[in-house]
Amino acid sequence: MRMLQAAHIPFTIVIEPQDIPAYQSYGYHNIYVLPQNDQGIGYARAHILEHVRQSQGQTPFWMMDDDLQTFYTYCIQDGQKVKTKCTIDVFLQRFLQQVENHDGDAAVYGPKHGTFALSAKPWTSCTDVAHMQLIFPERLCGVTYDASYRIFEDVKFLLDLATRMGPSAFVRWNHGVYYTVPSGTAVSGGVNYEHYTKEAALETLIKSYPKYVKKNDTTTRYGQPKYTILWNRLRQKDRKGKE
Repeated sequence: MRMLQAAHIPFTIVIEPQDIPAYQSYGYHNIYVLPQNDQGIGYARAHILEHVRQSQGQTPFWMMDDDLQTFYTYCIQDGQKVKTKCTIDVFLQRFLQQVENHDGDAAVYGPKHGTFALSAKPWTSCTDVAHMQLIFPERLCGVTYDASYRIFEDVKFLLDLATRMGPSAFVRWNHGVYYTVPSGTAVSGGVNYEHYTKEAALETLIKSYPKYVKKNDTTTRYGQPKYTILWNRLRQKDRKGKE
């Protein structure tokens, strides 16, 4: 939030009723308060989409997590990736330029996160897009977040989009910018519920999409199940949903 303030980028903070005093004590007034406490991330994201539709119609908007850490631009020099830390306004400007040049009409765009190996393709369709998403509401074809999902909410949303609209419904830009987020293995504070019920949540997701979600035989070092989203199977679907 401080990064957005420093760059003079308008934003709205989405909080639960129980958090109002804390945020107001810091002087934040650009706040949208969810109807209920402790309903999970899927519930929050579903309300964000509905709030945006009602308040600003079909205008594209960014939905960002509150734990984004660092933003980078990068280029390839002499075969090596040279990265430069940048402000969020520079990051967003460069990303939006690429979206404008993209030959497609995806409903959701996202940048790459982490410091993973550079992809050969500048864009990847039908892959993980999370943490920060540029959403075009008029292209969602009625798809929204499943409010019952406290974990895997982004995966469920993207699977719903892909099966409804086809593999080009959402894309990730792999080149030019990336950002970092904290490790997802922490188990303190608000993520306890998600951590300890991950296996049950995964089984629910598999029941919804048995063709595209696979539970692996191995587990994480915390004893939680690993899983694979079979994005390639989804990419084989045409826009009418036929395989």
